Amino acid sequence: MSEILASIRSIEELIEHVPDLEDRLSELYKYLQTSEQLMLDFITDVTNGNEPRSVDPDVEGELEFGLFLHWLNNPIEAFEAEIDAIPLQTNALMMLRHFAPQSQISTDIFNAFQVSAYELGFAAADGTLWTFGKYAQLDVRWLGTVLNYGINLAFPDTVYTPYPPANLAYNKPIGTDKDSISIAIIGDWGTGAYGDEFGGKGPAIAVMNAVRGLSPDYAVHLGDVYYSGTAENRHPRHEEQENFINDWKTGIEEPQTNFTLNSNHEMYGAAKGLIEVALAGNSPFSHQNSAPYFALDYGNWIIIGLDSAYFDPSNLYMQGAVGGPEQQDFVDSLGLVSGANKDKKVMVMTHHNPMSYDGQDITQNQKAGINLLDGIKALLGKQPDLWYWGHLHLGVAYNDASALGQLGIKSRCIGHGGIPFGNASGMIADNVDYFAHTPLQPTGTIQVQNGFAVLTIQKDGTISEIFYEVTDTGTCVQMWPEPA
Repeated sequence: MSEILASIRSIEELIEHVPDLEDRLSELYKYLQTSEQLMLDFITDVTNGNEPRSVDPDVEGELEFGLFLHWLNNPIEAFEAEIDAIPLQTNALMMLRHFAPQSQISTDIFNAFQVSAYELGFAAADGTLWTFGKYAQLDVRWLGTVLNYGINLAFPDTVYTPYPPANLAYNKPIGTDKDSISIAIIGDWGTGAYGDEFGGKGPAIAVMNAVRGLSPDYAVHLGDVYYSGTAENRHPRHEEQENFINDWKTGIEEPQTNFTLNSNHEMYGAAKGLIEVALAGNSPFSHQNSAPYFALDYGNWIIIGLDSAYFDPSNLYMQGAVGGPEQQDFVDSLGLVSGANKDKKVMVMTHHNPMSYDGQDITQNQKAGINLLDGIKALLGKQPDLWYWGHLHLGVAYNDASALGQLGIKSRCIGHGGIPFGNASGMIADNVDYFAHTPLQPTGTIQVQNGFAVLTIQKDGTISEIFYEVTDTGTCVQMWPEPA
C-alpha cells in the first residue's frame, strides 16, 4: 500500500484510495494539539523567567512534539529540500498538512522563542533541551518522525510483519565459566557522529569509546536510533546502519555478546531498520535471529529484554506496551512462575519507562488499556526485581522512595547515551540517589554530560552498578557511587 502513497499526485487521489484516511489520522492531531498547548505553557514560563512547569503524567501529549503543528503549517525550506527526492515522504507531508488543524503558535511567537533559545537555551523540567543544533528540540528534522508515523497510520501494512516468533529469540546461559560478568547498558545512543564536541564526533562516539575502554563482558542497547531508525525505504535512508551499526564498537569481539531492543524511534521506520538491518546479516546483533526480545541466564538471575514498542497503540508509540503471543510464549518458556527458574531473580530491560522521569508516578497507557508496569507483571506472572529502561534522555538511579521502589522494584533509567539534554530541574531529590546533571563544559550551552552504566553480577547473585559520564574532552568519569 505504501506504493500508493509514493505514486499519487494529489490529496484527492489519496483519499480515493484510502477513504477513511482522515479518521486514521485524527488521534494524531488531537495528540499534537495537546502537545502544542504544553509548548505554549513552556514558552510562557521561560519567557517570563519562571521555572518550566512539570507536566501532569496523565496528559495525552508530549512537550517534545509541541512545535510539530507549527512546522506543518509553516513550511521549512531546508527540510523540504531534503525530502524532495523521496515521493513517499513528500506525499506524506502533503497528507499531514491537508488534514492538520491550525497551529496556535504564531510566527511571531515562534520567532521570539527562537531568538531566546538561540541566545540562552532552555531545559524543560524533564531535561528536554530546547536549543539549536542537531537532535536538540529545535531541530526541524524531528518532523520526519511524524511523517514516518503518519505513513504507518495511513498504511499499517507497511510496518514489519510477521512479528518474529518465540522459537527464534535468543535464550541461553551466559558466563558459564566466569565468577562474575559485567554488562554495559547504553540507551538512546543511535545518533551517529554529530556536533562540535569531542572533536566533532559528538557524545555518542565518546560514550562508545568509554565503554570500550572498560572492557565489559556484554553490552545491551536499550533502543532508539535517530531520527527514525530507517532501512533503505524511508527518509532519512539507512539510519539503522549509519547511526547505529557502523559505530557500535564495544570492543567485545566474542560472538553473542551484544544485544539490542526495539523502540519508538525504530517503529517510526516501520521496524524494518531494526529487524532487517540490526538483527540480521553480519551485524553484532545477528544472533538475535530477528527477534527484538531475548533472555540471558547467569547465576541466580534471569535477564529478560522485552519489546515495549511494536505492540504499543499509544500515539507515536510513546507510552510503551508489551503484547503479542510471541513474547508471551517466550516468557512462558522461561519457567519463571512454576518451572526451573521460579526461584531466580528477574531483571527486565525495556526501552520504555514504567515510571515518570521524577520517580513520582506510574506511567499510564490509556490506549493500551493497561500500563506498562501491569503489562510486564502479567507477562512475567510476577513483578521484576530490577528494571532498566531508556526512552527518557536521562541517567537516573531511583531509590526506595520512588513509585516503583515502594513496590519493591529497583529501577534505573539509562537513556542518556547520545542525545543532548539538560538539567532536569523537576527531579524530586527524595526519589533518586543520582541523576546526570553535570554541565558539559566548555560548550557555552546548558547541555549536560552523557553517559551509561555498567552492571556487575557475581555468581552468588550479588549486584553492583556504576554510572559513568563522559566529559567534553572524552574522559570517562565514575559518577555514582562516588569512587572511594
